[in-house]
Amino acid sequence: MSLRLRLLIILSLSLTLLWGGASTWMMLELRKELNQTLDKHLVSSAKLVAGIATEFARNTSPSASTNILNVLTQEGLACEVSLLRGKVIARTATSPPEIAQPKTGYHTQIIDGQAWRSYTLEHDGLRITTADRISTRHTLQNGMILAAAIPFLIAVLGSLIALWLGIRQGLAPLESIRRALSQRNPASGQKLPETAVPSELKPLIATMNGLLERIQHLIARERSFTGNAAHELRSPLTAIKTHLQVARLAHDQEQDVALGHAEEGVARMQNMLNQLLTLAQVEGSDTATQENDSSTSTVCDLVMQMIPANERKRISIVDASKSAQLAIPSALAATALRNLVDNALRYSAGAVLLHLSADQERVTFRVEDEGSGMSELERQQAVQRFWRSGKGQGSGLGLSIVEAITQRYHGQFQLLEREEGGLIAQLSFPRNSVQ
Repeated sequence: MSLRLRLLIILSLSLTLLWGGASTWMMLELRKELNQTLDKHLVSSAKLVAGIATEFARNTSPSASTNILNVLTQEGLACEVSLLRGKVIARTATSPPEIAQPKTGYHTQIIDGQAWRSYTLEHDGLRITTADRISTRHTLQNGMILAAAIPFLIAVLGSLIALWLGIRQGLAPLESIRRALSQRNPASGQKLPETAVPSELKPLIATMNGLLERIQHLIARERSFTGNAAHELRSPLTAIKTHLQVARLAHDQEQDVALGHAEEGVARMQNMLNQLLTLAQVEGSDTATQENDSSTSTVCDLVMQMIPANERKRISIVDASKSAQLAIPSALAATALRNLVDNALRYSAGAVLLHLSADQERVTFRVEDEGSGMSELERQQAVQRFWRSGKGQGSGLGLSIVEAITQRYHGQFQLLEREEGGLIAQLSFPRNSVQ
C-alpha cells in the first residue's frame, strides 16, 4: 500500500468518525430539544386557552367556542375544553375522542391507532387538554435530519477530495526526490538539492547526501585499489617471467640463480595476494560472523608462531596485561600485531620490544624498534595502500591492513617517534567487558 493511499485512508476514517460522532450527538441533542420545545408549546397553548376559556365557556355557544379554539390553536394541534365532571364544552376539529386525561401533566397515548402526546391543565373548574400527533413530531425530526445530512455528506465528500489533493501536493517533494534518484548517474558525485524541500525532509536529504558521498568515496577507493593492485602484481609477474626465460637459456649456476630469483618473486606475489585477501576480508562483511573475543596471551602466542624461528630471539615481550580480553577476533588482532612486529624486524637490525598493557577500557600493544625511524610525513603516508619507504621492501599493505582492522573494531593506531631513536607502533582495542 502506498504512503499516499495509507494517509488518505487514515485521515478519511478519522474525519468520518469524528464528524459522524459529532453529527450523531448533535442530532440526538436536537431531537431532545425539539421534543422539549413541542412539549412547552403544548403547555403554552393550554395556558393561552385557559386564560379565556372560562369567559367564552359561560357566554358563548359550543359552536362559537369551537371556532375560537381553532383560531387559538395552530394547524395540527388538537385542543379540548371540558368540565371537571367530564362534559366537553369545546374541541378543535382535529381532536380525537377521549383525549382528556383525569390527571394533569404530560401523557402519551394511542387513540384510534395513532400515538398522541398531550398535556392536561385544570383551571377554574375546567380541564384543558392540548395534544399533537407523535407522527408529526417524527416528520419534523426526519426533515431536520435530512436537512443536516445533505450538507454533512457534501462536506465529507469535499473534505476527501481536498485531502487527496493536499496529500498529493504534500508528498510532491518525495516524488521529486524519487525522480532525481532514478535519473541520477551512478558515477555522479552531485548531491541532492536541499533548498527546495520542506524542513521535515531536510534531515533525510542530508542523510542521503552523506550516504552518496560515502558511496562515491568507496568507489574511488576501490578504483584506486584495483589500479594499484594491478600495477603491483604486474611487477613480480614480469620479474618471474624474465627469470624463467633466463633460466631456460642459462646453465648450471646461472640457472640456479635465475630459478632462485623466480622463487623469490613467487613468494612475494603470494605474500601480496594474502595481504590483499586479508584487506578484503576486513573491509568486507566476512568478519561479522566471527566471535569478537580473544585474550592478549592468545594473540601474542599466534604472533610468535607466525614469526620465523631465527627472528624470534630478537623479540623481547613485556606482558603487563594479565591476559586481558579484547573485543576483536583473535586471528585479526594477531594479524595486525604481526604486521607491526614484522615491520619492526625488517627495518631494524637491533632488538624489538613488545609491550602489552591494559586498563579498565582498552588493551594496548606497543612495538618499539631501534631502526632509523620515520619522518612525520612518512608516518602520515605509511597507512596508505602500496606505500613503501625508500628501501622498497614488502608489499606496502601491512600498515593499511592494521588501519582497516582498527577502524573496523573501534581501535586506535599510532606511529610515534622513539626518543632513543627508532619507531614506536602503538595499537589498542576496546576491552571486552565480559571476562
